[in-house]
Amino acid sequence: MKKIYLWGLVVLLSSLVGVALAHENHPKAQASGPANIYGDQLGTVILPFSCNEIATKSAERGLALLHHMTYVGARAAFTETVETDPDSAIGYWGQSMSYIHPLWSDPPDEAEFTRGKALALEAAKRAKNEQERAYIATLESYYAQKRNISEKINLAAYAEAWRKVYEQFPKDIEAASFYALANLATVDPGDKSYSKQKQSAMITKQVLESVPDHPGAHHYTIHALDYPTLAIEALEVARNYGKIAPAVPHALHMPAHIFTRLGLWDESIDMNRRSANAALKHPADGKISLHYLHALDYLVYAYLQRGEDAKAEEVLNELMAVKGPYQTHVASAYSFAAVPARIALERQQWATAATLEAQTPGNYPWQVNPAMEAITYFSNGLGA
Repeated sequence: MKKIYLWGLVVLLSSLVGVALAHENHPKAQASGPANIYGDQLGTVILPFSCNEIATKSAERGLALLHHMTYVGARAAFTETVETDPDSAIGYWGQSMSYIHPLWSDPPDEAEFTRGKALALEAAKRAKNEQERAYIATLESYYAQKRNISEKINLAAYAEAWRKVYEQFPKDIEAASFYALANLATVDPGDKSYSKQKQSAMITKQVLESVPDHPGAHHYTIHALDYPTLAIEALEVARNYGKIAPAVPHALHMPAHIFTRLGLWDESIDMNRRSANAALKHPADGKISLHYLHALDYLVYAYLQRGEDAKAEEVLNELMAVKGPYQTHVASAYSFAAVPARIALERQQWATAATLEAQTPGNYPWQVNPAMEAITYFSNGLGA
């Protein structure tokens, strides 16, 4: 009888995808204007740059969306900021930041890198004080390393630059949050003491003590503690995060990372269905969002753990029924490959696993993310 080490499967699938602060009252980031597609709740942020009153709302929205890793939305908001206050540095800084995704396996392509670097230069021309210059210096540290085959060099310089800002402005919750994020991008996977992860979680905890609904502190806490031995420490934060930004797909999905670690399948199913529904309302430049596909993958996994195989099959059918175009991203390709593999392998349907076809659906641009095809070939091998 054929045996499968399911933990090995989980590892394979996972590996292929990725100061005490003063209490103050601050306005919440409101979603309004042309880039308002995520409702009026995004959490509270504190602008580290000066801009005119009209530009403040879009700048706050852009900053919050950066923390939610809703990068296309953040870019749109900061573009609006530039239009309403072209003399402020924050609109240029924010757009440049939107091309840097520290925890995602999608470094900027050549055109994006060039654009991000040019925006950082425009921001530098408009810096009005030492704090603004320090923020812009983090971008300069990233782009100064040039575009490399591996982004690790850029991210290491970026993290070091944010450390300096964090130490220079210890009461700045935005600097603290961005340092916590950048620090996570430099973790050593072999360090099972999780020293950097714990350091980032300590920083985000301090931010939440100051601003309880800060989007970055919630988001980065979950990433920092997304490990079996640490996840319980993020449970309260995970249960709160979806309340902060109830229309942002990624904010609705992220709690499921902790719920999955802790076996809280009902909560995972609820949040991922909400995330998927929200993502359908927010296409990425007219394309099916990666957040929709990613949420469906987590839904399938949760249903399988509950033994609800029929519901897992329903989600698979939903996934394959989606007509493109799709947002081209490693998470999109991963979801298309992983969902049928999960269902076949976890149910030990060897014949099905052996006949899974790579590059399904055929209208996804697989040549952009060819490594994800390995999931299908791995399944074929186990099923053979």
